[in-house]
Amino acid sequence: MPTLGTWTSITATNFNAAADNTIDESTSVDLGAGEADEVRIKVRFQLAASITAAGYTGVRIAYSHDNTDWPESITGSDAGVTITDEAKSQLDLLGNMANSDTDDGNTMEKIFAVEPKARYFSIVTENQTSGTYQSGTIEYQTKDF
Repeated sequence: MPTLGTWTSITATNFNAAADNTIDESTSVDLGAGEADEVRIKVRFQLAASITAAGYTGVRIAYSHDNTDWPESITGSDAGVTITDEAKSQLDLLGNMANSDTDDGNTMEKIFAVEPKARYFSIVTENQTSGTYQSGTIEYQTKDF
């Protein structure tokens, strides 16, 4: 019988009020030596009251086996980052959260499921919504079979 853990917050202060056209990463999460069979990632944010165009938020995951060696520019720390398109290809795309130009002030939420590739992970978000987030949270939940 699968066992689900509780939802746990991931520190992502920059994501909480990310400006348009920015990329942010969360603090790293340590899954422990046994890792987990599956990790669920819940991304939730409220769009600005003045969205001017359709857009999206890209959600990616970066992995590290030792919490030191990360893909380009990723550190496992709560921070804004600058990464190239080539570096983005080193991250696993969990998915895009699309918004329309009429989603002003709406709350967007999506849950992604992934089989972890390493003990540590960090969530990387790219705001291309045409506005600033009013608020946002990222949480994770483990699932063992």
